[in-house]
Amino acid sequence: MELVPGSVTLTKDSQNLIGISIGGGAPLCPCLYIVQVFDNTPAAKDGCLAAGDEIVGVGGKSVKGRTKVEVARMIQSIQVKFLTHIILKAILLYLLIYSIACT
Repeated sequence: MELVPGSVTLTKDSQNLIGISIGGGAPLCPCLYIVQVFDNTPAAKDGCLAAGDEIVGVGGKSVKGRTKVEVARMIQSIQVKFLTHIILKAILLYLLIYSIACT
């Protein structure tokens, strides 16, 4: 496995969503990660986010020490059209070529 730092900028949909579910977070897990990318959503259409990607920041703010509910609220509270997630992408070696193309 290799860690590749990067960021992704997404346009939120008309319901103010990007189309991911989040796992982990305080108090039991030190990291927050993407559990699922839902079909036909901004995240799915962009193609660079995947299950297992760690979310380290939202809109330029660290998510360290936060719960998944707090991070979901951070994502939803951004009122602008574009939302940036800073991610650490966990990559298995056979997926390396695909993920480099997306970061």
